[in-house]
Amino acid sequence: MRFKRYLEEDSTFFDVMNSKFEDVWEGSSEFIKEYFPKKLFLYRGMSSKPDISKISVRKERIPSSTPKEVNDYINKYFKSKGFASRDESIFVSGNKDLAGGYGAIYIIIPIGNFDFVWSKEIDDFYERLPYIKNDELTDKQRLDIELMLDTYINKDFGAAIKSGHEIWIDCKEYWAISYDRPILRIFMEWLKETKGIKT
Repeated sequence: MRFKRYLEEDSTFFDVMNSKFEDVWEGSSEFIKEYFPKKLFLYRGMSSKPDISKISVRKERIPSSTPKEVNDYINKYFKSKGFASRDESIFVSGNKDLAGGYGAIYIIIPIGNFDFVWSKEIDDFYERLPYIKNDELTDKQRLDIELMLDTYINKDFGAAIKSGHEIWIDCKEYWAISYDRPILRIFMEWLKETKGIKT
């Protein structure tokens, strides 16, 4: 077994990793059992972080690229439909290439319960936004954005991942595991050998 071989090679390091992996499993086992065997993974592009880290979602964050009026309009519209606001969500995708356009690629595992929205028609909301001069929306731009938002739904999570489109996830915390470093392969081996999860 590969994971046990890793233990023999460096028992101290992998004792630490085993404890960390158990932490991941404790808060996210249902998500892992449902989606990992189907090879349905969530990817997120971010600035470089540790190989594996537990991250709290910043609520009411200030958007760095979307104009404030647009962001406020989205939040108000989603609230009217019972969806979580954009400010309270993280952006992920089942398409690692799409995620990679925003930074280093990480596998994302939500912790506990979460809500989500996605669109069957729109792969990347920001890329589809019209040019907005001086952060002020015209009536036509409002209509165009509303037509885009009308396509968003909060069901069929598996289909959302398979689509490769952007998914907005509302959760309190999540695990991020580096896609390009050995830690991911080791975690997958650990899942197989200790939990019977084949990925």
